[in-house]
Amino acid sequence: MSQCGLAAEELDEEVVAQFLDEHLPHCRCSAPVGHTREDLRAALGHLFVVLRANAVIPERVSATTRANEEICRFDVHMDQVRGLATTTRRCYRHIIGCFLLQQFGDDHVDLAAIKPEAARRFITDQSRITVPRAVLSR
Repeated sequence: MSQCGLAAEELDEEVVAQFLDEHLPHCRCSAPVGHTREDLRAALGHLFVVLRANAVIPERVSATTRANEEICRFDVHMDQVRGLATTTRRCYRHIIGCFLLQQFGDDHVDLAAIKPEAARRFITDQSRITVPRAVLSR
């Protein structure tokens, strides 16, 4: 940041992507600097959490789709009514997002139009994708 003259308020996902894509492959910074993409991405992700929690940088603005609007409403429910942890909510948002995208694409989300069979099929399809066959055969 100091080499580029960036203030903390100027950090965003685009700056991090540029750092990871352009600087890191040629990085010759001396220790104790990390050099693995995965470690740095995780550390920078945590930095964003801290900076946003302290209102140093704004919350990330994502593209709004009809499914995203429904997911945001669900997230508020999970947070304020159910009291679920941030990590749990993130996982649920991802799963529900995949389901809504499969069901409605970018069209209007009509929760009443979702049939139980569609939910069962989605869950079955996801379990085939995420659970290795060796685990299923035990």
